[in-house]
Amino acid sequence: LTNTKKGDLNQAIDDFTKAAEINPEHESAYYQRGLCRAQKEELDKAISDFTKTLEINPKLDDAYFQRGLVQVKNEETDKAIENFTKVSEINPRRDDAFHHRGLCLAEKGEDDKAIADFNRAVKINSEHADAYFQRALIFFKKKEFEKAIADHSKVLEINPKRDDAHYNRGLARAKNGDLDRAIEDYSKALEINPDRGGPQA
Repeated sequence: LTNTKKGDLNQAIDDFTKAAEINPEHESAYYQRGLCRAQKEELDKAISDFTKTLEINPKLDDAYFQRGLVQVKNEETDKAIENFTKVSEINPRRDDAFHHRGLCLAEKGEDDKAIADFNRAVKINSEHADAYFQRALIFFKKKEFEKAIADHSKVLEINPKRDDAHYNRGLARAKNGDLDRAIEDYSKALEINPDRGGPQA
């Protein structure tokens, strides 16, 4: 772990490899090596390490979660969903598992299922700004502008400096016919980030 903190990922990978050679059942060695390989964008190798970790300890929710994150990067959305589902089965209080599964479902166009997962995420953690934000994007897509406005407002209660939430709330207000408040949101977004462009997902 010392080498990973120093940013020397290659040396850390060597150290974890040696630890695994000494003790092939050393789940933490495979898990930590997987984290290092994920940082290096060695996605297939990282997945392999998390899979080995889970062969040793099938109940380690963190390994399923990390494997899911890497599979998202590797454009293996369905496999990622399976892993986030497994995390939620092992630990139903992990809001991050529901959030990331929701992101995957939204990417697949399964909007109602995605909303259900974002609902679960914010029920577990009422301060989960990203879950509110992503749910707002779906509500906007579904033309449920009042709900989108409410969710972006919640994001801004948690973090008033999110220019993306101000901008997207402005879009929803404009669509809802509230042009004056839309302009206020656009102005606030530009005040926070003068270089911002259009909508951000």
